[in-house]
Amino acid sequence: MTHAGPSDLIGLALAEDLGSEGDVTSEAFIPETSRSRAVIVARESCVLSGIATAIEVFQRVDPQLAFTALQAEGDDVATGEGILEVLGSTRSILAAERTALNFLGRLCGIASLSRRYADAVRG
Repeated sequence: MTHAGPSDLIGLALAEDLGSEGDVTSEAFIPETSRSRAVIVARESCVLSGIATAIEVFQRVDPQLAFTALQAEGDDVATGEGILEVLGSTRSILAAERTALNFLGRLCGIASLSRRYADAVRG
């Protein structure tokens, strides 16, 4: 797991979430060999933004994770629709998921609000 310097938001966010210990709960209860498939699903309708950032978070934790984007940047995503599929180490997925979700939530929120403003002044 690599973190970067003080101007790197992803590195700072991972350092804050995982600290120097890493994800101690997953390490205590999830076998090192466990593999999983996770799908990030929209909790509410939104304009999708931040897929590349979310993938970067997962890759910082484990470069061996594999990804499939289920939607594209700027897409209108309905509640319950899949956004991103992640395959690989269960421990790695669990270690990165909170930080990745935080970035996605923030960036989708900004994109969704921006779209509402743009729609309001269109024409």
